[in-house]
Amino acid sequence: MHTLKNILIIVVVLALAVTVFGLAKRNALVTPITPIGCTMEAKICPDGSAVGRSGPKCEFAPCPSETLCEGGACPEVVPPVTPTDPIACTMEAKQCPDGITYVGRSGPKCEFAECPKPVTTSFGYVAGHITIGPNCPVERVDQPCPTPPEAYSSREVVVYKSDSITTKEKGKIDGEGNYNIALPPGTYFIQISPAGIGPGEKKKVIITASKTSTIDFDIDTGIR
Repeated sequence: MHTLKNILIIVVVLALAVTVFGLAKRNALVTPITPIGCTMEAKICPDGSAVGRSGPKCEFAPCPSETLCEGGACPEVVPPVTPTDPIACTMEAKQCPDGITYVGRSGPKCEFAECPKPVTTSFGYVAGHITIGPNCPVERVDQPCPTPPEAYSSREVVVYKSDSITTKEKGKIDGEGNYNIALPPGTYFIQISPAGIGPGEKKKVIITASKTSTIDFDIDTGIR
């Protein structure tokens, strides 16, 4: 009886010893980990995004594009394009060779715009001499009275279009009674205004490029 009781006590003691030994061994294997504080650094990814440090080793987290890579083949990442601010060009102006047109600065480099190309037209000319007289009441044939300069300057050459009504151009007469007017090729009518006696004759002229047509006029002042 006592022997059986002793055996049960020994078994219980051994079981408790084994349990205590196992718990002690398990606690010895578990080492508490102290958390590590990572620095606040950031890495810029190829797509322009940023990732920070994390994990037990404070390594940078993978970029979004890196998580898309499979089998070593990753899509090409194009960096974002930073827009440039427009440049305010100065308000300068350049005169073109025609002496009339002006162009300003424009474009990304603020360069002067191109001048318009001149329209080339071959002109012809009408020229002639104006004779005005008589210039005094009694005038000998061999000794005519000279024409005063104001007799020329007070008159002008009027060029009409082919309808002989619409005015195309007007020209001056110099102090010796000569005139010269450039005109595009075509048909015109020429008249001196004011004339002498009567309205004055309109003379037809055909202008050819690079050539001069001569039309002379005799003005009768009516002085006798």
